[in-house]
Amino acid sequence: MVWMETFLFIFFAYTLLKSSQYVLKEIRNINKIIGMEEFFLGFIMLALVSNLPDLSIGMYSIFTKHSEIGVSDVLGSVVTDILLATGLVFIFANIKKLGKEVKTLTKMLFATALLPVLFLLSMPNILLSLILFLTFLYFNKSALKVYKMKKQKGRNRLKITGKFAKSLFILGISTFLTIISSKLVVEYALQIINFINVSDVFMGGVAIALSTSLPEISIALHSIKRPKTALGTVTGASLVNLTLVLSILLLFTPLDLGAEIAPLIVFCIFSAGIVYFLIELGFMGRAQGILLLILYLVYVYFIFSGNAPVV
Repeated sequence: MVWMETFLFIFFAYTLLKSSQYVLKEIRNINKIIGMEEFFLGFIMLALVSNLPDLSIGMYSIFTKHSEIGVSDVLGSVVTDILLATGLVFIFANIKKLGKEVKTLTKMLFATALLPVLFLLSMPNILLSLILFLTFLYFNKSALKVYKMKKQKGRNRLKITGKFAKSLFILGISTFLTIISSKLVVEYALQIINFINVSDVFMGGVAIALSTSLPEISIALHSIKRPKTALGTVTGASLVNLTLVLSILLLFTPLDLGAEIAPLIVFCIFSAGIVYFLIELGFMGRAQGILLLILYLVYVYFIFSGNAPVV
């Protein structure tokens, strides 16, 4: 019965959210000990870890021979992060001025969002994977330029060791739960797909993408008073998804998915472009946030109607 599968899908999507939140929480706790610069933490550490569900779901979808779900989830997560999470930040945060690094990140995201167009040129997946991975390395190099270690003064070594060990233990458990719940989310998503006859692209690009984007949305909402961190995490997560995660998935994806994911590619480019120009021009208020949320609803409607079964 589809209601049971739907309930289990929602349950494990919620488990995925909570375990991801614990992963992110312990990353923050570890950072308090290590002392990373806040922007670097948001762009690299939180962004990288928050994409663990996308990577887990992508690898399991490939294992079950449904590569389109994993790739669609990555692209759909990018659209969700850019439109939904950024829209919420614009609405609830009092953004007066952003640093140069955030503007640079959004410019990088817009440029990176153009790379999936190579899917439509029937480029070999291995070559595209290499391009995306090299792009990821370039962004890491750029991020390191703004990285600064805080000086550690007057800390108790034993106290640090105890907290560090505890955080690592919880981080390991949370990571394990994230991977397991990701596997079960895909399993029940496939059962729902078979029952109600919607496409893998819709399930991956909208339903699963929303659940895997919840960690970024949660970070954004919890960082409203620090909009630089919130936008750095959201933008960084999108960059990591489009480069590192997608490059890994393409290594194991034997299919040419260009035609199937074309609408998602278009929305990725459009979403990254509009957020880049809004931030570049300084339009980051409530009205612009509402606009982004409306565009996200348009995206959901378009993907659903474009992939809805014909009765």
